[in-house]
Amino acid sequence: MDEKSCHYMAIDLKSFYASCECRERGLDPMDAYLVVADGERTEKTICLAVSPALKAYGVPGRARLFEVVEKVRKINYQRVKLYGGQPLVGKSC
Repeated sequence: MDEKSCHYMAIDLKSFYASCECRERGLDPMDAYLVVADGERTEKTICLAVSPALKAYGVPGRARLFEVVEKVRKINYQRVKLYGGQPLVGKSC
């Protein structure tokens, strides 16, 4: 009996939408601090994607926008207080 062979492939892309937005802006998706969300909605909107660099600081991938804003405030406070480091600032659009 002749059986048909099926092959499946799964590709896990790191923070796909965040990576696309970084590339569109000429940024390295592994180093850029970027969140993909609709800022014109309320801060309760769920973020579509968070870049790996922000995830490394503990920002969850599907957080609400206000949670990301609060987490970045805490990160900035810790960086400036403990290390004299530069805060995470800026806007891409």
